[in-house]
Amino acid sequence: MLLNPLTTSTKYRSGIPMLPGAFPVVGHLPAFFTSAAELIADGRRRFGTLFWLNMGPGLGWHLTCCGSEGFELLKTKSLSNAHLAETHPQFISERGVMALEGTAHQRLRGLMTSAFSPKGLAENSAAQISIEVMNELVSDWASKGRTTILADTQRAALGVIFQMLDVPRQQMSDWHKQYRRFSWSAIPIPVLDRLVVKPATQWLFIRLRELAEQARRSTRSRSVLSTLAHSENEAGEKLSIDELADNMRLLAFAGHDTTAAAMAWAVIELARQPGLWDRLVAEVQENPHIPKAPSELRGHPLAEAIFRETIRLHPSVPLYSRRTLRAFMFAGHEIPQDEIIFIPPCDFSSDPEIFSQPERFDADRWLGRSSPPTGMEVAAFGGGNHFCLGYHLALLEGVQLLTTLALKLSGRGLRPKLPPGAVPRTHNLPLTHPAASTVVLFSA
Repeated sequence: MLLNPLTTSTKYRSGIPMLPGAFPVVGHLPAFFTSAAELIADGRRRFGTLFWLNMGPGLGWHLTCCGSEGFELLKTKSLSNAHLAETHPQFISERGVMALEGTAHQRLRGLMTSAFSPKGLAENSAAQISIEVMNELVSDWASKGRTTILADTQRAALGVIFQMLDVPRQQMSDWHKQYRRFSWSAIPIPVLDRLVVKPATQWLFIRLRELAEQARRSTRSRSVLSTLAHSENEAGEKLSIDELADNMRLLAFAGHDTTAAAMAWAVIELARQPGLWDRLVAEVQENPHIPKAPSELRGHPLAEAIFRETIRLHPSVPLYSRRTLRAFMFAGHEIPQDEIIFIPPCDFSSDPEIFSQPERFDADRWLGRSSPPTGMEVAAFGGGNHFCLGYHLALLEGVQLLTTLALKLSGRGLRPKLPPGAVPRTHNLPLTHPAASTVVLFSA
């Protein structure tokens, strides 16, 4: 980890230790960028479940709450997401489901949930769209024999979402370009925000609004956007056009980057472990059906286990940010009201009290279970009222990719491999993902 060698002694603020190693101005960002999980683990090892972390310009020092007590905070009413609309206004609108709390959040989430529920995904067109995109992606890999993995999975995951939103195929190139520009909104840099992010945000909002209006005027279809546009609650309320546009923009960013990173890591892990690849091939040869609904994932238990283990070991969101609405006690200290705190999912996924030998990639830990995963075991998807809306869709896409990959490559006598001597690196901004230069080969 890249830490400041001149700040090795521990200082305290409000009686709580400040993690050493921060640089002037940029804080712990250099270490966080390449080693977020190790940085959090270092703080946990030294100071326990509560310490200060410096995330550099615009953020500075914030309390970091770890362990099971930290996870429980995600489920309390003492914290709020509303500040995200202030710190990342281009990324998260005040109308966005991620920034709302209380009855406003319940109303919005209630209107959106059905489209992404197991039942909704079995009825709408999302699963078939994903199958077609994954088939095209893997066919391209097999013919080329190699991939720059992250760029390809990002393009595929975003392509799925754009088709779910009824984006015309002839406009896909423009949408991809504008969305990559918009994605920089996760990093608050004023010049970048003014010259790149805001124009892209406006472009997307106008066109998403046009698509939403068109979906509202049209007869309800199987598309996800149509489902959302026509969804009603018991009071007969629907999402407004602006609510549709804002939340589709948010879901596209949050959904495609996280899923793309997980898919990329899953392929990398299979390239690292030939024996696991052989087991996956055996499973899909026994059941060559690509799942079309969440209920069909049970037919591919190993593929699902591989994807779940990938998300556990490589959580896409390194830190959850929350604002305290009231003072409360944590780890023997009072956390004041109106404090921005961090809750790190990578801490939960590396906790030996939750996962045996957490540093190991072990898909078998998810097999043969008699009960569903606990909240802490799926903390990479969030917790409490803000648990990931696209949880079931992400699992479905991941298993579809892995089963398609195993079927198509094994049919050609190919398998995923890493280039000789390659050691994939992790980058953690704006989200956690493999380094953009990571290459995977497909050969005999």
